[in-house]
Amino acid sequence: MRDSDRRHRAAPGETIDVTTPDALHPVTIYASEGGDGSQFLCDIHKPFEIGIVTVGVFELLDDFRTVRLREGQVWLAGMWEAHRLRVAKEGAGSVVFWFLPETLEETFAPNQTWMGMFAVPPTERPQAVTAESRRLLVSIANEARQEARDQRLAWDAVVRHNLVRILVELLRNCGGAVEPAPLAEISVAAFRRIRPAIELIRPGLGRRISVSEAAAACSLSVPRFHVNFKRAMGASFAAFALRARVGFVAHALAATAVPVDDIAREEGFADGSHLHRSFVRYWGCSPGEYRGRRHDLHYLRSPIEHTLMPRVVIPSSPATTNKRR
Repeated sequence: MRDSDRRHRAAPGETIDVTTPDALHPVTIYASEGGDGSQFLCDIHKPFEIGIVTVGVFELLDDFRTVRLREGQVWLAGMWEAHRLRVAKEGAGSVVFWFLPETLEETFAPNQTWMGMFAVPPTERPQAVTAESRRLLVSIANEARQEARDQRLAWDAVVRHNLVRILVELLRNCGGAVEPAPLAEISVAAFRRIRPAIELIRPGLGRRISVSEAAAACSLSVPRFHVNFKRAMGASFAAFALRARVGFVAHALAATAVPVDDIAREEGFADGSHLHRSFVRYWGCSPGEYRGRRHDLHYLRSPIEHTLMPRVVIPSSPATTNKRR
């Protein structure tokens, strides 16, 4: 089942449709306010994600650390990258952008790449380090939220512009261990070369996709494919596909009552035991434990707050849409 087919409970008696970015709707924006300190948030999806904390404190959890994110700080997540957050202080809020790389292809010059921010490990990604930068990011995020709420003339262009401003601010003035040389090798053009392999990854496939199959889809030799994929996505294809499959399992555990072994096989694992180690690595608990606390887990695409602005999908311009066909 595709992400765009899923429905999640937004509040008692209310549901929201979930639509992820595509060629017709390249950017999606989501805003939350009034987060409760007991809530634990988890997500995995195909689009890139940037989240800006607009008020309060979140905790970002990954394989190695827990990082407290305060007002004006950001989190970044690449394609099919599992990410976990907790509302660390009641009243926390955020603005989140989902987008596809092609969305920005005509915005940045080839030597002004932004994709390297997502390709490096989480510990090396840029972060707002000055009070001035944090204030600016909050202002940009709130402007995007207001434009999406009001939907005045050309609001979609303003939101896309705000996304670009956030990326530029991270590239220019924020701290991190991202080196210029590797960034120069990562571009949307490079991403397009390995995009066919990413499109092979989908829920319910029932098997693993081999590296040779992925390379063939991109019309590349296996060695050349390996170099191109790791350069663009920051991980080998095998690791990238594994984290996606584990994410599909997590969603099925939370959304269905299907036995763990059946879900594991549906996502290409031999059985629940084969799944266990990988699941613990990405989600911090066993599949059984995860399902047991599913009522306390919230996907970011479902509400994390008392007041919700539903996700707004921003349409592309006719010229851009025609070019992508």
